[in-house]
Amino acid sequence: IHPDADIHPAAHVCPLSSIGRACTVGAGARIDNSILWPGSQVAAKASLRNTIVRSGQKATGTLIDADV
Repeated sequence: IHPDADIHPAAHVCPLSSIGRACTVGAGARIDNSILWPGSQVAAKASLRNTIVRSGQKATGTLIDADV
């Protein structure tokens, strides 16, 4: 987890996940075995597993094995 990332205290980041610079992760989000490129966003209550979120993109809902 990059020190400049903004992770809500109610979000859950599982091991084997990578969160880049200037990423934001909303309340209640769950990140599992996923990669957030710098500047990407994860919406509140989103659930990501085995997912890549590219720079400038926002992940919402439930995503499994996805490339956003």
